[in-house]
Amino acid sequence: MIVLNWNGWEETIECLESVFQNDYPDCYPIVVDNGSTDQSIEKIREFCNGKISSYSQYVHPKEHDRRVNLIEFYSGDLHNDSLDLHSDNQSLILIKNRENLGYAGGNNIGITYCLETLNPEFILLLNNDAVIPEHCIHDLVRYAEKNANIGMVQPTILFYDTQLIENSGYSLDIWGGAYPLKRYQAYGTMSDIISPGFFYASGACLMVRSKILRELDDPGLDATFFLYYEDVDLSWRIRLIGYDIGICPDAICYHKEGNSCAKLKDKRFFYRNRNRIRLHLKNYSFFSLILFLPQAVFLGFISACFCCMRERTTVFLRLFLSSCTGNIKDIPLIMKKRGLIQNMREINDAGIISMMSVSPHHLDYYFMHRESGEEGSS
Repeated sequence: MIVLNWNGWEETIECLESVFQNDYPDCYPIVVDNGSTDQSIEKIREFCNGKISSYSQYVHPKEHDRRVNLIEFYSGDLHNDSLDLHSDNQSLILIKNRENLGYAGGNNIGITYCLETLNPEFILLLNNDAVIPEHCIHDLVRYAEKNANIGMVQPTILFYDTQLIENSGYSLDIWGGAYPLKRYQAYGTMSDIISPGFFYASGACLMVRSKILRELDDPGLDATFFLYYEDVDLSWRIRLIGYDIGICPDAICYHKEGNSCAKLKDKRFFYRNRNRIRLHLKNYSFFSLILFLPQAVFLGFISACFCCMRERTTVFLRLFLSSCTGNIKDIPLIMKKRGLIQNMREINDAGIISMMSVSPHHLDYYFMHRESGEEGSS
């Protein structure tokens, strides 16, 4: 299990409290700190020493003095030596990055360590502003074991405060616009959770088979995305090599949506637009790329104009243009990644597009969402 922290130790400690109350055996949490400057390292050490804890409606630390076996090192010192991991699931591996590598780059440090050192059957990526009930991991693993072609699975994500559904997976339209399924609905029966428009799993909490990561062109998230749409890209690549993405109806996760990225307000619009186009450049076949890329760029331009009019500023047009030039600058790297993906694909675009929506989510969300520049990708 990998939890990424960046200047958010309070959320991370509550997340860890829920992780250590989980009932799944042989679960080894890894916290990757992305160059935090807010005393996160010291606070995580205090948590492991039993000096601080987190209480909420979802986590209830035991009264007796608990110690967590902390193993910490810098990411440049990764090694394959055996670790003193406690068998009672009371160990924490803390990997420290000297700079912020983004969501993808930070998680990839943990993924690489898992694959090279721990060699688990499954790897769980969990946002630090998320909390999981005690049976969540067990339910996800059981679901994956019963469905052999599932490459990745997520629980139902509920809003932390209201317990309404934040998402039951995401829909993706053919232009790269994302939209959360079942959003704001009450969490009901298990049969209500799975939606026919489901395309990709939410990065707030997803579990992927290690062997699938090893089969991919890039064993992990695409670090060039830095922020947003990494989960879309990973799901798309997993589908391209012939595996399914699943939702476990028994498992739930509570998520403080947006907390982990609240410090990046000015960059969200840029990264969402840049990475939405980057999805096309990497993953569509040549014919689909020629067909949908111009339309996707035009829809991005229209949404930027709408945001400018609504907010009475030109900043969104400037950010949109920057997102386009950012992709142009990275074309050599993107084309290299594209070549690897296209050479290993097993599913043609007809099969991929059949799982997508033909409704332009990208525009729908801008017209409907109350926060400027927000979109459905996690």
